[in-house]
Amino acid sequence: MVKMTNEAATVLHALYSQFLSRRKVGQSKNVACHFGSVQAIHDDLCPQLPIDDVDSAMRELDCCGYLINDYGDQTICLCALTNEAIIDCQNLTKDRFGNIVNGFATLADFISALRP
Repeated sequence: MVKMTNEAATVLHALYSQFLSRRKVGQSKNVACHFGSVQAIHDDLCPQLPIDDVDSAMRELDCCGYLINDYGDQTICLCALTNEAIIDCQNLTKDRFGNIVNGFATLADFISALRP
């Protein structure tokens, strides 16, 4: 796993959880891994974080190779989870945390799994 800030881990967790939800309802991987703008991700998945923190986290995840961001007017218009992000999240196994629903009991479990 790549080292990242807690904000980046929070955004990654939100995106990966949404990806899993989409896959469970039958969306293809190609469709399920695509997301909208930084504003949409803030509003829909991470309203607890300031929008500037979501933007910074998404840029960090892009630099880590976990997101591919498309930019327009220096803002993120679209993004997609990379295969590397999906694989690394999948490899955080359930038995590492015990009885976990949907892969992670809490966001704290997810973040702690990202830290070696």
